[in-house]
Amino acid sequence: MFFKQNRQEKKWLKTFSDVEVVINIHDAAVLQKMEMINLTKTDMKRIKSLQPLVMENIDLFVDSFYSTILRFNHLRRIIEKYSTIDQLRLTLKQYVSELFAAEINHKFLEKRFNIARTHYRIGLQPAWYMGAYQNLHNTIIATIYEEMKNTEDLHAILVAVNKIMSFEQQIVLEAYEQENIKKMQAKYEEGKDWLKDKMTSVSEGLVAFAEENHTSAETLSTNINEVNKVTEKSTYQAEKARAKALEGQSQLDQLINSVSYMETMIKQITQFLSEFDKSSSEIANIISIVQKIADQTNLLALNSSIEAARAGIHGSGFAVVSQEIGKLAEQTKQSITQITSLITTSKEIRKHTKAAINEIEHAVETSVSSTEATQQSFQHLINTIQVNEKAIKTVLKEIEDLKQVVQEMERATSSVVAAAEQLNEAATKA
Repeated sequence: MFFKQNRQEKKWLKTFSDVEVVINIHDAAVLQKMEMINLTKTDMKRIKSLQPLVMENIDLFVDSFYSTILRFNHLRRIIEKYSTIDQLRLTLKQYVSELFAAEINHKFLEKRFNIARTHYRIGLQPAWYMGAYQNLHNTIIATIYEEMKNTEDLHAILVAVNKIMSFEQQIVLEAYEQENIKKMQAKYEEGKDWLKDKMTSVSEGLVAFAEENHTSAETLSTNINEVNKVTEKSTYQAEKARAKALEGQSQLDQLINSVSYMETMIKQITQFLSEFDKSSSEIANIISIVQKIADQTNLLALNSSIEAARAGIHGSGFAVVSQEIGKLAEQTKQSITQITSLITTSKEIRKHTKAAINEIEHAVETSVSSTEATQQSFQHLINTIQVNEKAIKTVLKEIEDLKQVVQEMERATSSVVAAAEQLNEAATKA
């Protein structure tokens, strides 16, 4: 009521220059903001002269501020999580009252910083703060205009109010930005530490892996050299085996030729035995004829003896001849008997010889078959040795190529080790 009486009497317009204000700021950045918007002591005096009007309408201003916020459920949840509406209304009343107290000092700035930090901490975004603050600003301006619209100094008063509220908003938003920068810095440091730890861990693992890979490459190279030596030795042995196999093949060919010659000779002997059989048969026929002649001669001698006996003394000579013929016939019989015995023995010998020749022939045939099979085995062995020899030579070439790859791996691994050590050193220094 005091303010209304003053307003109606217009006395405050004449005396606002006598109002005491405080500007006690040493922060160059804050002073620069005030200078930027041209916030002067005269503006501050006009602002302080409005404090009675502001306090008279403080509830209207607070309602205007929270009517914006409480329309949004997520903002209401933020308030209910960290405070109460009644508590915040009291805080806002004090906040607006101090805004029109026209005392800009360290305490004034610190409260604005605390407000910004609190809003940032609870998750109230600057856009929501600015929207609610703009509604508060509009309500204050509308109230002042309604109360003083016929005042000559209205424009200057509204300009002063806009300046102080703009100054207020700059401070809060800058504090918001500082908190955001702090959070970003903290995130950066956290990310930097995480990245450093990760780089250290990765580089250490990379070094260990590279060293292990390098060792494995060296081991592989050593093993390849050993395999190469063994393979070269196998090639040498394969060449010796092939030479021995070829030598055995040559000896086997000689044996086959000998067996073939034996087979030919056996066939000739068999043929000779067949001819001997024919000769024996012919001799037997001749002996049979001689036997018959001997029998006839013996009979003739007997008849001659009989006739000589009949002739008496005249036949004595003939008797002698008959006796001689008889002796000759007897000797012929004995010779025939001996020849027959020899032929029989010859037949037995021929029989056994033929049996033995058959067995030899069978053995030779078996030997030929076995020799042919052995020859095929030798040929297969030679072919296999030749194939193996080619395969070993191919393996030798592939091993040589692999050695080059392993050497490249060793060089690459050395580069990786050096790079990993540099990365580890960089992570340690970070």
